[in-house]
This record gives sequence, structure tokens and C-alpha cells, in this order.
Amino acid sequence: MTVCIAALADDEKSVVLASDKMISKQVPPIEYEHDIEKIVKITDNFYVLIAGTVNNAVDIIDSVRNQIRANHTVAEKFEKFKKAYASFREQKIVDVILQAQGFHSLQDFQSKQQTLTREVVTSIQNLIANANLQTIMILVALDDKKCHIRVLTNPSELINPLEYATTGTGELHAVQSLIGVKYKKSEDLDAATYLVYEAKRRAEVAPGVGTLTEMIVLSHKEDGTVAERRLEVADFDKLSEVYDTMNSRDAAQIKAKLTEKSFHI
Repeated sequence: MTVCIAALADDEKSVVLASDKMISKQVPPIEYEHDIEKIVKITDNFYVLIAGTVNNAVDIIDSVRNQIRANHTVAEKFEKFKKAYASFREQKIVDVILQAQGFHSLQDFQSKQQTLTREVVTSIQNLIANANLQTIMILVALDDKKCHIRVLTNPSELINPLEYATTGTGELHAVQSLIGVKYKKSEDLDAATYLVYEAKRRAEVAPGVGTLTEMIVLSHKEDGTVAERRLEVADFDKLSEVYDTMNSRDAAQIKAKLTEKSFHI
């Protein structure tokens, strides 16, 4: 129940990040906007956007945060998160599925399969295969040449989205917005920032997506360091003004245009 967006810009020298701040709970069923950061800074050149079950994402991040160093390669950072996700999922399987069946680990279950009926083994294996953390992360890393995006999802799969990534219940709305404007990673930073904001605004019609917005722009500096800009109220006011102008509809003008080209039979 959220929307997260990461889009490469300026020929991969920059990246624009955006998320909402909605928190959704199933028991009791409730949604509210909270001052939570769904864009988490791990190091100066590595960020994570979280969607789905936030508690799982926070636990995964906490388990691996201290293992990440700014001088690690992009591949090393991505791999550490992939392993942390897999390890957390395995522990959840043990805690929720296997312990209820009398096993204390996956290895314990595997070693005792011959003592169980085929039906029991198959049933447990299906539960393990279908175990879903309901947690998706967008990993964003910058090296000395360009920006990189990966989507980390269940069971522990890394996906390269090439130009931009969206996730959450607002994913389809956001991606349709970016597809509609033919978004490319060559977009200049100003245009990219607006188009990502526009995609987030359009995703707000999806269930569970909040109206509060967090956005961060990351760019390479000439000295090789990473420049971070967190958008503030004044920035959002400007973006909102452009959005309202771009999406305004003048009913009288539309009617006049249709009258000129009547579709009556």
C-alpha cells in the first residue's frame, strides 16, 4: 500500500527518487499518513526505497546496514542486500511454518523428510515455496561513473529495470504516467524531477497511496562525490503549480473543439 519511484536521468549521471508516506495496517484495517521515511539512506551513495510490509523491510535493512560501506562496489552492495533478504525470508519460514510442524530449521526438515509421508512433505514444501514477505525494495547505488537501480523482490530476486522502477499499489498508475510521456534516462534533471512528481501524483488515485510526498534528487559532482537534494515545501509548491497547469481541463474549450468536429451520426 504505497508508491515508490526511482528514475535515472541526465544519461544516468543523476537519479530522482519519490515515495508517499502512507501507512496501511490490515489488523485492524486502517490507513494513515505518517512522517515515515520510505527512502532510506544507507551510505552517501546508496539508498533504499521500501514498499509493502514496512516492518520486514526495516528488519532487513537493520540486519545488513552495518555491512555496507561507501567504497563497496555496486555489485557488492546489491548482493549483500539480496543475501540479507533471503536470510530474513528463511528465518520467517522457520518461525512461521517449520516450528509449527516441529522443525527448528530448513536443514532439520530436509534431514527428516524420509520419516514423513509424501503428503506431509509436499504440503510443507508448498508452504515454503509460496512464502511471501510482501516486501519490495528499490535499491539505488551510485559509483564514480553513473547511477544504478535494482528491484529486490520475493523470494530474493534482483531485477534491472533499465530506466526507472515503480512499486507499491500505485505502481501501475506511476508506470503508465512515465510510459505516457515516453520517459527516457536521458531526460534533463529538471524535466525528470517534474515527470517523477507527476507520476507520483497520478498514483495517488490508487488504494493506499498517500498525498504526502518525499522526493530526493541525487547527482554526481565534478569532484566525484554525490550531491543530495531533498525537496522542500517551496519545491513542491512549484511542482504542484506546474502539475495543475499541465493537467487543467477547460470544459468550454473542449466542447468548442468537439463542436468543430462533430461525431453525431
